[in-house]
Amino acid sequence: MKNEDLWRDSLMFSRELMAVLPLMPEKFRQSGQENTFDTKERDERVGKYDVFVQGLLQELFAKITPGVLVTSEEISATWPPPPTESEYWAIDPIDGTHDMALGMPLYGTMGTFIQNNHVMFSFVYLPAETRMESSNRSTGFYFASRGNGARLLCENPYFYPITSKLKVSTQANLGKAMILVEGSTRSMPYQNLALEIMKNHRTRNLGASCWSGTRVALGNALPISVDALVISGVKPFDSLPIAFLIEEAGGKVTDMHGQPYSPKNFKDLIMSNGILHDELLSLAKKHVLVAGD
Repeated sequence: MKNEDLWRDSLMFSRELMAVLPLMPEKFRQSGQENTFDTKERDERVGKYDVFVQGLLQELFAKITPGVLVTSEEISATWPPPPTESEYWAIDPIDGTHDMALGMPLYGTMGTFIQNNHVMFSFVYLPAETRMESSNRSTGFYFASRGNGARLLCENPYFYPITSKLKVSTQANLGKAMILVEGSTRSMPYQNLALEIMKNHRTRNLGASCWSGTRVALGNALPISVDALVISGVKPFDSLPIAFLIEEAGGKVTDMHGQPYSPKNFKDLIMSNGILHDELLSLAKKHVLVAGD
């Protein structure tokens, strides 16, 4: 697919998604359901709202990409899909379900469109960002299109205009960098790296990949730049959308061995502004790989 065709399709996907995503809470209220939470594998939570959003997105993608498979974090299926499925959607209806259950607004909806084992389009929607004073009328909708960059859609064309691409930070000093950590807290090799980062660098754990990944993609547009994200023990629905967003914003994404991420290599990743990447890989080699990864 040519870049101009992909860009056209990406704009169409974005318009269709933004016609649905902001209306989801009201539609859920109208359904009369209560957002109760059940426990799934590894003590993770799934809410009724997760399943409701999943259904709305399945309906939408069936309309705009008929016949294309839709996979979801809440659908039990083989990953990656069989080779007969050359195109498919991979969605996380609600990323940050624990935050939602705790009454915290750090959650969102993410997805990727994958073609021939390559991510071609990804989106992240953060409903709470529209209500933040610092967002300057952001719609909370981020998207990336292969070869066309990463963008944040805003109501105010003078703030992150759709014609301007997001750009990762220019921080070149690892000692001054802000590094986020996300993922499974039960991975001992990951804990070693996370502890090293927390001991020697500015760091946070936001508890939701969607928020962490978009902070990296925003780069110097924020008062405090987020310069890297280390993520471990996650599913493809948690990592692929933000990995692609950061890559299209000019960053670099690899696994902890320095190998490219992909629909088959998504679990343990370093996402950075690119400038700091080799130093972060050196930290991983010392504190993850030697520790038994």
